[in-house]
Amino acid sequence: MLVEVGKSTPRSQAPKQAQYDLVCIGFGPASLAIAIALHDRAIDARVLYIEKQRSFIWHAGMLLPNARMQISFLKDLATLRDPTSKFTFINYLKSKNRLVAFTNLSTFLPLREEYNDYMSWCASHFEDDVQYGFETTSVKAVDNENGPVETWQITSKNTETNQSNTITARNVVIAIGGKPKIPIAITGLESHIVHSSSYSVAVPQILKATSKPHSIAVVGGGQSSAEIFNDLQ
Repeated sequence: MLVEVGKSTPRSQAPKQAQYDLVCIGFGPASLAIAIALHDRAIDARVLYIEKQRSFIWHAGMLLPNARMQISFLKDLATLRDPTSKFTFINYLKSKNRLVAFTNLSTFLPLREEYNDYMSWCASHFEDDVQYGFETTSVKAVDNENGPVETWQITSKNTETNQSNTITARNVVIAIGGKPKIPIAITGLESHIVHSSSYSVAVPQILKATSKPHSIAVVGGGQSSAEIFNDLQ
């Protein structure tokens, strides 16, 4: 979403000339699609993407073996907007020498792992514009004595050193993705309860004795639940 001015928005003082035309907080599929669109349209803008993770990865906790996408591969990061873009899934397959193999599959639904690799391949083209390993801590409107807010001040910190960095931008997009939510009634039981977003990372730590029987409840009836159920078999 684009940041808009609110009555309670904290303000600060900063140089009149913003360092960037656009800053995207988070570098997942949404911000990556923005980067690709700007590239394809040859828009000359000063853009920075700030990402908390150390590298690009999509739904790391749900990259399960043999799990497939449930939408058409044509709904990639570029095809519906511009089928001639170099960032289409088809061109990714061609560049990886996998196009013929993919067309010979019994399904046109890519594996989640392959789709993650596709997006990582796209993200690799924008590494110079991404600030990995930085967590955004504040976004403040900069006072403009002559009228509406025209500049934003963004502060982030290095996730390893805690060193802060402050920049300014004319526009800000917040694209941090969804946040796992555990019901209040069961908070504090995290050692026994795992959200699907961290399943593949957390479960091996909990179910270390794989040869012993376990009593497990999978709550929910969506795609993620079905994939987890199959993985536990």
